[in-house]
Amino acid sequence: MLPPVVASAALGDHPSGLRDAVKAFYMNEALVAENDLVILAVSGGVDSMCMAHATIQIANEIGFRVGIAHIDHKLRADSEADCEFVGCFAKSMNIPFYAHEINVFEDAEPRAVSIELAAREARYKFLASLREDLKAKFVAIGHNRNDQAETVIMRLIRGSGSHGLAAIRPVAGNYIRPLLRFNREQIMSYCRLVGVTWRDDETNSVLSADRNRVRHKIMPELQKIRSGVTDVLARSADVYYADSLVLEWAGEVGLELMGRRCVRGGMEIDRTVFCDLPDYVAAQSLRVACGVLSIPVPHMAGLLNAVVFARAHGPGNVVKLGSEGYLRKSKNKLLISQTDKPEKLCPYDVKLGLPCIFRTPRGIDVGVRPVKFEEYDSALVSPDNLFISLPDGIESIRLMSVEQSREFRPYGRSRKMPVLAFAGLMGIPEWSIDDVCLIMVDDRVACVPGVEIDADFSVDHNSAMIACVTTDLALS
Repeated sequence: MLPPVVASAALGDHPSGLRDAVKAFYMNEALVAENDLVILAVSGGVDSMCMAHATIQIANEIGFRVGIAHIDHKLRADSEADCEFVGCFAKSMNIPFYAHEINVFEDAEPRAVSIELAAREARYKFLASLREDLKAKFVAIGHNRNDQAETVIMRLIRGSGSHGLAAIRPVAGNYIRPLLRFNREQIMSYCRLVGVTWRDDETNSVLSADRNRVRHKIMPELQKIRSGVTDVLARSADVYYADSLVLEWAGEVGLELMGRRCVRGGMEIDRTVFCDLPDYVAAQSLRVACGVLSIPVPHMAGLLNAVVFARAHGPGNVVKLGSEGYLRKSKNKLLISQTDKPEKLCPYDVKLGLPCIFRTPRGIDVGVRPVKFEEYDSALVSPDNLFISLPDGIESIRLMSVEQSREFRPYGRSRKMPVLAFAGLMGIPEWSIDDVCLIMVDDRVACVPGVEIDADFSVDHNSAMIACVTTDLALS
């Protein structure tokens, strides 16, 4: 991969410099293989026309296929002429052409969103659908180095963190930007030298759009303060991207330290470990968890607010996490999920002969088998592998959900205990209460699979027979 400065300098005044750099991008960064299909998003402007021409020139050398896509947003009276212009270019190059139109004004108004946002959403929705229909490997976009610098400024203004300030990436999923390391002057020089024409979009000079104000007002002023500011800002994006990768790695490590595990409805992590992590590492752990659960990732400010909530000991046990996620907390656990309500209880109360295997309605397998005392080994005791004493002559046990017994008397104790109090004492999160399976011996709770309990639940060394209780899901 060529560093940004080297790639930029490689062009010089000869078009072969840009062409060779584009070829290196497809081969070394996009890793396009023979017979792959790349859809070129071409508006008709100088950037996309340069990208299309350079890509077509080197496609046969590498052996991949290309198609050209154009979206008419109906934002100008002459927008149909843009479509015709791009279509004629595609025909002259013998390239398949795919056109699509949408009335952005009609789309934006009922949703109360900006024209810019509506146009962008419509554009990427069409491109994504076209890529999927044609089974293309990539969609190529004509973003350049100036666009990169402008994006950094816009995201700084919005208060973005490292992920946002990394701005536009050369390869991002199914989207690639072959010209991202070249500035607008170099791109225009290429087009003039090879005879590629383009159409100018007068809406690019309308200052009501945020990007246009940054491009025509802010960037010229910054250029007066620091010559070469475009390159400086673009390099900053690469630095922020490197920082974001480190933070993402830290978030992954954080989740592992917190013993993450998938539960019905989300991902559960250890709250104590979470609260001991630095703010930004904890926030990045939430970011990674949202990605795993396909929850839209909140902005950094929202992630940091969730960190504050998780550490607080005040009232409230659930907070919104971005637009579609929720963070719930208990005494010792946190749950990241797409719902603010736990699943409904699936009550059960069954009598089973020994030995037995029982699957609870929530999908937890519980096995109980009698063994001789000589087979008992305290080293084998764990939350998912417990041992209990069995009275002489017992042939069956009961398994029941906690809601079947609002209060119960634990085996070996003289007083009853409320289920919620027991759950709190054992550190069982509220959202896992329904998963607790009580094993009853002589109408007393003898064991709770998934929870390692005190000595009152241990084996009586005078017992002749004991039971080994196993479960496939730890609750604590």
